[in-house]
Amino acid sequence: MFSSAAPPTGSVLAAARAALCVLHGRAATLSAVMTTITVYSTEPCSFCARVKGILNARDVEFVEVNLSKDPAGRMELVQRTGMMSFPQVLVGDRLIGGFAELQAAAHSGRLDELLAA
Repeated sequence: MFSSAAPPTGSVLAAARAALCVLHGRAATLSAVMTTITVYSTEPCSFCARVKGILNARDVEFVEVNLSKDPAGRMELVQRTGMMSFPQVLVGDRLIGGFAELQAAAHSGRLDELLAA
């Protein structure tokens, strides 16, 4: 798991991609790496912690983009997903949603299907 203590600079998506490459310890294109799980979070946020708990319990690596002090990043999230609430979970470029949606996907098996794709 990668946790960004400081707000990302520039494009939030570019920061997430760069973090993924660092996480895997090598430079790589996004398409050459497994499906990227991105968790957009803020602080404090109990639902963000729950989302990360679900992913950690399944040993799913993810990139966390903390937007607690990044108004430009929040606007980019809205433009990308249409959502203003936290957390927001993306599998690749596909929006899963927040905690309730991730929990439902985990229970139904849909999360495993998305991760395998």
